Amino acid sequence: MPSTARPAAVLYRARSVFDGVSAIPGPAGVLVEGGRVVRVGAAAELAGSAPAEHDFGTGVIVPGFVDAHTHVTLRPGEGDQDGQSMAPAAWQTIRGFANLRRMLASGVTTARIMTEEHRIDLEYRDAIERGEVTGPRLLVSGVGLSPPGGHGCVGPGVAGTGALREAVRSRAGDQVDHI
Repeated sequence: MPSTARPAAVLYRARSVFDGVSAIPGPAGVLVEGGRVVRVGAAAELAGSAPAEHDFGTGVIVPGFVDAHTHVTLRPGEGDQDGQSMAPAAWQTIRGFANLRRMLASGVTTARIMTEEHRIDLEYRDAIERGEVTGPRLLVSGVGLSPPGGHGCVGPGVAGTGALREAVRSRAGDQVDHI
């Protein structure tokens, strides 16, 4: 059985870092521990913080992008998103592996998943946290909530305050990250 241990701390160095917040003097560094960015700053200040270092030379490091609205299994460019949502769980699971790898390779380190069928987003979130699946950190919602026939509604939808309250309680019981 493969190890699920997170790699030790690594310091990534480059000419500069763009974090969208502050001016970081070059050469700059990003300290990653357990697969997460824990500190960004001048490389000289971070030196000695990690047993391993990787130097990107004259490159610019962008510590991570957050995709605030995406899906694990859908590919919007392929059309028929409702049809994709209703595909069998096994098909969606296979697509999810590739989609998560693409997200990570594009620089997305956190993704807010808006709706998935079959609890796939919850299962992927937990598998990523355990180190069993490679992908960005996921903030998940479970099956989306919309009125019957509303945007993203592939099932019967939720009609009325009582049904909405029960649906929210159900999602909270599933330990989703957002509704």
